[in-house]
Formats: sequence, structure tokens, C-alpha cells
Amino acid sequence: MVESTPNLNLNLIVISSKSYKRDFRKFLVEAATQSGALAAHVHAWSCLNVTMDGVESADAPLSLMDPALQAMALRFDGGRNTVVLTGMTAFRSRFGRSIKRLLPHASFVYDVYDDFMYGTKGFKRLRRMQRDWTWRMHCDAYMVLEEGMLPRYPGAFHLNNASHMRPLDLPSSKRYGTDRVAYIGSIDVRTDFDWLQRLAQSGVGIDIWGKPPSSQSTEQRLIDQLCATCPTVAFK
Repeated sequence: MVESTPNLNLNLIVISSKSYKRDFRKFLVEAATQSGALAAHVHAWSCLNVTMDGVESADAPLSLMDPALQAMALRFDGGRNTVVLTGMTAFRSRFGRSIKRLLPHASFVYDVYDDFMYGTKGFKRLRRMQRDWTWRMHCDAYMVLEEGMLPRYPGAFHLNNASHMRPLDLPSSKRYGTDRVAYIGSIDVRTDFDWLQRLAQSGVGIDIWGKPPSSQSTEQRLIDQLCATCPTVAFK
């Protein structure tokens, strides 16, 4: 649940490797907008696309001189009182890091939404550690979802609004005032598909946001099976 605190007078920019429609962080942008803040979503990967007030700009080449990006920076007044939220993939490109030049006064927050070391070893693990170090150097603060990540990121903001849940908890629509929830996270051997199925069978709709290892993986098969047997489940 996102609580608005208008007195903070903070604005929000989300830089993502995903398009606005496919990025679960769009809900953060929408919540910030509804609370009265200025908010924008920047899709910076193979192309550039800026979304503000629910309006998406046309896809453009990656360039700091893009009119939509320049207009966004102008509206944010050089980045003052602005938080820029970015994950590892979105900030990986040189262009992503160069956006800091447009917003010299903004605070860049590294969104550590997953344990990037999980399931890796050898060169792949070293490469991810190097990327993680690079992000820390370019960002002013860190944000983690899992309390167990705090020792690795001392001083990080901990989003603990869901950390009290246990695997067998089945939140009801009556308890949370909604009949639909979102599953946001990695889709691999850690995903509790039995819990998701029980949640769906309890009457709660589920939007699943994530990426299985491959289209032929066991996880993809389980997602397809879950969507087929539970009409209220949607894979984003």
C-alpha cells in the first residue's frame, strides 16, 4: 500500500528497461501522480520513450537531446526535490547513466528488487557483482524488498510492507479491500506456485509480473497451467 505524504513535496522519475505498459513500476508513477506529485516513466533500452500524465511519447533513438526527454527535465526544474528510481538493468547502458546530467540535483535510488547473485557462479557471478558495484557508485541510496539483503546493502531503505507474510498466508479480498493483487518478483525455483494457486482459488485475482528462465522452462509451463485453470490469473 502506498501512502501519500504531500508535505514532502517530492517528485518521482522511474527509469526502466521495460516499456511503460509492461513495467510494474508504472503503479508507483500513477500513485505519485494521484498524490499530487510530478511523476514520469522513462523507458531507456533499445529506444527511448517518456510517459507523463499517462501520455507516452513516440519511440525515439537514445539521445539526451530527445524533445520528450528535454521537456521532462524542464518540467522537473533540473531535478530539484526529485527521486529517480532505477534498477540494475535500466541503468546498465551508458545512456542510462548519462541521464544524471539532465537532473544534477536529483537523488538517484538503486532499486534492488531481487538478489542478483542467486543461482549464479563463476564468471557470471563476478560480472553481476561488478554491475552491482557500478550501480552503487552511481546512485545516492539503495532500496531493498527482502530484509535478508540489508547486510549486503547497509543503510538501504527496506520496503517491509509485505515482509510479515508467510508462505501459507492467504490474504482475502475482504481483508485488503481489493479482489486483485500483483505478484512481482523472480520466476524461478523460488516461486511458490502452490501458494499462488491457493490464493487464486480463494477468490483473489492475480497479475503475475516477471520473466521465466525460458519459454520452455518448467516455470513457464506452471504459469500456463495456472492461467488455464484459474481465469482470474493473468501473466503480464
